[in-house]
Amino acid sequence: MSRYCELFAGGNNGFKIKNVKGYLKWKETLGENLKSLLHEKKEDYGFFVYVGIRWEKEDLDDLDTYVNHFHPDVDVYDDGYPAQLWGGLSLFTEEPIELFQTDEEFPFLTKVFGFERDEGMYRLFAEKGNVTVQELGFKVVRTEKYKKEDLFEEEDLEYIEKQESQICDKCGNAIDFKFRFEQRGYYDEIKSKHKYNKICEKCYRELKKPFTEIRKLEAEIEEKRKKLQEMKK
Repeated sequence: MSRYCELFAGGNNGFKIKNVKGYLKWKETLGENLKSLLHEKKEDYGFFVYVGIRWEKEDLDDLDTYVNHFHPDVDVYDDGYPAQLWGGLSLFTEEPIELFQTDEEFPFLTKVFGFERDEGMYRLFAEKGNVTVQELGFKVVRTEKYKKEDLFEEEDLEYIEKQESQICDKCGNAIDFKFRFEQRGYYDEIKSKHKYNKICEKCYRELKKPFTEIRKLEAEIEEKRKKLQEMKK
C-alpha cells in the first residue's frame, strides 16, 4: 500500500465480491488502463479484488496504489476516470468502499493532484454504484456526488442490476427463480432481524431454524398455561 493513502473495505485492499458474474461482466466494459488495475484472487472464503499496479509483485497487498492520488473526476486515463472504477466496483463489493487520501510527507495543503487543486486531501465513499467525494482541508471544503446512472452505460447498468437481483444477500450465490423468499413463512422475522431482502432457499432454511424453535416453544408454553388454568378451577 502507498504510504499516502488508505483503503477501507473490511480493513484492507482486498474487496470481497458478492456477485462474481456481474463483476466480470462489468470489468469487460472497462478500457484496458482501468481494467489493468483490477486483480482477482479466489480464496476458500470468497472471491476478492485488489486495486493497483502490480509491477510483477506476487503479493497483492503490495500493489502500487498511486491511482488513489488522483481526484475521482480527473481524466488520468484515456479510457476513463477513477470515479468510474470506484463506483463500478462498489456495485459488487460486500461492503462499501471508503478511500481516505492523505499526504503524510506534506501534511499542509498541497496541490498533490497536479490539476490546480489546492485541497490536499479527500475522502471517497462508494456504495451500490454511487460515489460521494469530500475534498478536505482543515474542514470539508467541497462535496461532490456521482450517481451510478452517470457512471455507467444504460444497458450495462441494466444487466448488472438484473444480475444483482438474482444473487442471495447472505451467501452471494444465485437464487433459483422458483424460490420466492417473500412468500415463505418467517419472512418478516428474518428480514427484520437480518436485513436481507433476497436470499436463496438454502440460507432461508438455515435462518428460519431459530424462529421455528421459538414458535414451537411458545406453543408448548401456551399449552402448559392452559393446563395450569384448568387445574386452578
